[in-house]
Amino acid sequence: EEAAIPQSSLPEIRLAVERALTDGGVGSDTHPWLYSASYQTTATLAVDTAKCEAQLTAVAGDYFRIHPMQVLSGWYMDESDVMHDRIVLSRQAAWDLFASDNVVGMLLELDGVYYQVAAVVELEQGRFNELAAGTTPRAWVFADSPALAEAPAAADPNMQEAAAAPSAPVGDSPAPGFTCM
Repeated sequence: EEAAIPQSSLPEIRLAVERALTDGGVGSDTHPWLYSASYQTTATLAVDTAKCEAQLTAVAGDYFRIHPMQVLSGWYMDESDVMHDRIVLSRQAAWDLFASDNVVGMLLELDGVYYQVAAVVELEQGRFNELAAGTTPRAWVFADSPALAEAPAAADPNMQEAAAAPSAPVGDSPAPGFTCM
């Protein structure tokens, strides 16, 4: 429960699966498997007139193919996107920030970095989703996106090593690492 996979280990794990499939006779060009990793943290999302505390899911790989949601507007981000500076918002987060769910293309701020809204999604209703997130605003970004990949400059010399970590946290909480793969 307390173990986490560091972001730097994801390519190694992915390659190990590729090799196992190839050794098992599955051609590397067919890739009959999907790869996804994620972890959750909290973050403050802000626009000029509003801000909200959101449950932020940092994702890697084919996350949205494995965890599809009802898209209200826009479309999911893709790992092949050149810049990982887009964000998917839950309907609740869109309403808390913009008072609308028609906000694709709008900019918001996450930990001092601007993100473009790629999509607004509706979360499934039901007991399990209510237990998992309740009515908390939610958002999804790629784990190597600007706000997560770069730590702010540390003023304390003892913090320089932590600031150089590849999967730096949002805010002051420690980087959790991937807890779901």
